[in-house]
Amino acid sequence: MSQVTTMTQAMTVTTIDPWALPSMPVVNYRRFPNCPCIYFAVKGSHVLYIGKAYSGLATRWKGHHRLAQLAKEGGVNIAWLEMNATDDELFDLEVALINHYDPPLNFNSKLGKRHSAKDPAKARGGGKRVTIELSPSTFADLDFVATQKGMATSRHIGIIIETHHETPAYGELVEEALTHPADGTLRP
Repeated sequence: MSQVTTMTQAMTVTTIDPWALPSMPVVNYRRFPNCPCIYFAVKGSHVLYIGKAYSGLATRWKGHHRLAQLAKEGGVNIAWLEMNATDDELFDLEVALINHYDPPLNFNSKLGKRHSAKDPAKARGGGKRVTIELSPSTFADLDFVATQKGMATSRHIGIIIETHHETPAYGELVEEALTHPADGTLRP
């Protein structure tokens, strides 16, 4: 059983050792404990990603946007520090740890900066609102899944789009659009 850490205990980013924490391979996400925590995706001596789980680690990883990527990477473990902390305290600690460890997967490539703002909306890059038109059946499917995951439908759709945006297939679409644009001009 892991020890529960409180924010009142002497803790700094330099005293938290991800490799000394309880951990499991990311592919075993269904067996993760359901505790609020800060978690680290680690591979060998590298921290690849840092996140927080307000409602529990198992719940967070059931639909995590990095799950497929990290599982495909191979050899990735999720280490966790179980916390008895407020949402704001978890967020602040996550930001401090991201700034300390500089994990590559916490990078917002569109903005060229880390997710490190105090405001959660800014931490996600501020986001841009778009309007999309979906068939009623597609929306119903997306809404059902979002409800099952306990998130807003718009957030669920955003995660799907952002996850697809990070795939090699999308990169190929961008390359195709750059080299063969609709207006007939060739871009370098």
